[in-house]
Amino acid sequence: MPARGVKNALVVVVDVGSHVTDRDAEISRILIGKFLQQPFLNAKKFEAALVVVGSDDTDNPINSSVGDYEHISVVQPLDIADSKEFAEAIASNVVPSKSSGDYVDALLVASQMFDERCTKGSWTRTIALISNGAGPTNATDEDVAKLKGHFEENETSVVFASVDPPSVASSKLPDGSPTRVKSELETIMTRIGAQVQHVSSIAETDVVTQPPPVSATTVFRGPLEISDGFKIYVYAYNAVSAVTPPSLKKMSIPATEDDADREGVVKMERSYFSLEDPNTAVPPEEHIKAYKYGSEFVPFNASDLIAFKWQSTKSLKTLGFIPRAHLKRDHFADKYVSFNCVVCVIRSKRRSPLFCLGVHWPGA
Repeated sequence: MPARGVKNALVVVVDVGSHVTDRDAEISRILIGKFLQQPFLNAKKFEAALVVVGSDDTDNPINSSVGDYEHISVVQPLDIADSKEFAEAIASNVVPSKSSGDYVDALLVASQMFDERCTKGSWTRTIALISNGAGPTNATDEDVAKLKGHFEENETSVVFASVDPPSVASSKLPDGSPTRVKSELETIMTRIGAQVQHVSSIAETDVVTQPPPVSATTVFRGPLEISDGFKIYVYAYNAVSAVTPPSLKKMSIPATEDDADREGVVKMERSYFSLEDPNTAVPPEEHIKAYKYGSEFVPFNASDLIAFKWQSTKSLKTLGFIPRAHLKRDHFADKYVSFNCVVCVIRSKRRSPLFCLGVHWPGA
């Protein structure tokens, strides 16, 4: 999801050349729908386009100006995604043709669409290429290097959904992995830094919408202090983190009736007034926080809060032990409690058994 104030531009490039089978076209149509889920659900943040490579006709701006970009057609221009228009365009254009187009040329067409559309404001650029990789390409090593540099310069991310034949899914190596032979297109996509996803059946199409795996990061690295003389060097990872849904915004319907482009978000401002002068608002620099103590309010300023704040260095200390039977499971569901996974770093053969002994001590 783009950050606030940032729009996301997505161009889906799908292969429909003569080497594409009816099965490949069916999987490609489903993959297009997967890529377009976010543009359909959040039209204010996303714009999408559809380009077919290998079409019998030619309709793209680069071919109209300089030529030699044949059998590439812009089916849907880069704009707010309309589900009905896209459904009709996909059904009528994502079918096997009798021609073939160049993949690298199609990527350049998609890149030019970004250059023309994403001129004002902040945008993220994504190209999704769907193909079985069996078509021809005339790209040289120099062309691939220039394409990679152009994408890096404009911060364009590329996703390649490789539609593999059924034999790949059924044929396995001794270690259980499928027997895949890299196509020339996959090699090019790898060189430009694209995220490659293999799809060999309709059941595997959800893989393109899954986020890439994120490595676990430590929240603490240092000694676990059991006592002043007993310390074990550990890594601590977040085991549980609280996730809250996004807050709902109050919308004004009358504000959007005259102008559909207005968001109509209700903005609230608070003003404070003194009892001595109820007609004049107190400026923000004169506001003072106070805590109620009995029937009175005790004022606190920023320096008071800093003085009462606990000052310490980052550390991991054992405060005490309790029997396992006294630790109820509902305590782990408390949103105000943070739980970490502590792993002992084996720096010697002596420390690891000590750590395990402390964790699994009988009756603990």
